[in-house]
Amino acid sequence: MAGSSPSPLPRALANPGQWCWFNAVLQALASINDPRWWEILRSVLEESHEEGSGSCEAPKDLPACLASVLLYINNEIALEPDCANSVVCNLAKAIAEECGLSSACGEQQDAHEAFIQILEALHAGLEKRQLNAILLLQRPAWDPLHPWLVRTASWARATAACRWFQELWQGTLEERRVCSACGLVKVDVCSSRQAFRCLSLDMLQGGQLSFSIDLAGLLHQSYGGKGVEEIEGLVCSRCSARATRQRCLQESLRGSLAAQQAYRRLAAFGEAIQEAEQLSLLCPAGSPEPALCRTTHFRSFRIHKAPAILTLHLRRLIHGPWGLVRLPNPVRCPAAMVLDRAKAFQSDASYALASVVSHLGTANQGHFIAHRAWHPHAQTEKEALPKSYIPLVTSGKVDLWCPVLASLRFLRSWRAGCPLRESEVQRRTWVCADDDRVFETKLWQVLSLPAAYLFVYEHCAIRDG
Repeated sequence: MAGSSPSPLPRALANPGQWCWFNAVLQALASINDPRWWEILRSVLEESHEEGSGSCEAPKDLPACLASVLLYINNEIALEPDCANSVVCNLAKAIAEECGLSSACGEQQDAHEAFIQILEALHAGLEKRQLNAILLLQRPAWDPLHPWLVRTASWARATAACRWFQELWQGTLEERRVCSACGLVKVDVCSSRQAFRCLSLDMLQGGQLSFSIDLAGLLHQSYGGKGVEEIEGLVCSRCSARATRQRCLQESLRGSLAAQQAYRRLAAFGEAIQEAEQLSLLCPAGSPEPALCRTTHFRSFRIHKAPAILTLHLRRLIHGPWGLVRLPNPVRCPAAMVLDRAKAFQSDASYALASVVSHLGTANQGHFIAHRAWHPHAQTEKEALPKSYIPLVTSGKVDLWCPVLASLRFLRSWRAGCPLRESEVQRRTWVCADDDRVFETKLWQVLSLPAAYLFVYEHCAIRDG
């Protein structure tokens, strides 16, 4: 805002030893500007304060500690020095207990692994809170009005938090496998088997390594359906059905009635057999055993459904002749990136860079720092969800309901991403968080960091102009 005093920089946390990975991951998580992310954290923190004896007491579970620390880093809440230290210590203890990650004995952890495990622990905590809210909702209400409303509101907030978390952090891949023998194409877009929170990219493409690597091109090469991986020994259902049918035909010519019956069933189904396990169901007792043919398959991946927060991990460690070797090649990452809309199955697949975590050092030791976009007071002044709105879940869909309206009509669902010009993305304020040191930096310096290996992109609607 013109004429106003500059906003303070985000807070930083001290590093008592080998905790640089801890600080870098927290700064990356605090760089998210999506209002749903901060509503999740606030709802967790408010519920923790309601369950605790008082707001001055530091929370101890991982979701509440994480919410407190992230809001504290972004200057959204104020904590006394002793209370802030207690919250940070409780968060480190919770991560050590639930994720098995700690540097209390001087060991270094991987920021990418910590990033993923903290998200998984947060998701588990949100699901636990939703389950507890459902159990409380099923208890008999002695008060005819007040307890039911409180329990319903708690259940609605917990359900909305779980749904928003899935929208923010979970995407789905499309796996395509082609049999080299018969040409059978199998496509798997199962949301449970092909789910991802972070995509890992190999710097070595076809055994070749270029000096400067383009992140967008590397993503398109790895997860745009172009990168082909050869896999040996996979069972092909079509080849197995043909071999089994041929075996049953030979046995039926020798007078086996069970083989003749199995041959007729297999011939009736023809190419409709999708899984090799179905052959045992079609072959009756006494018929020949199904022949499972293992052939070479060519596999490729593409993004079927992209999450609102797209996290990319660059594999800089490779196996050399004397152990692990770290690749120091610089990577060009775009400030704004557009995925293939025809393949992402969403109307707008534009992403803006939110943070970059870099690893300085060798394959066995080093130091983590984070470069992040700084959005002062963005969640509280511009894009926060209205306080009078209570999330309500109906028919598996979260809507926003204003209880003040006499008609009790439902408002439209939340849609992420405010329209931004690409020039506005370029003008974002960027800071470098190096443990307890935070200072401003330039975007052009962030886009070509020589040691960057974890990139966090946030979905937004980018318009021309």
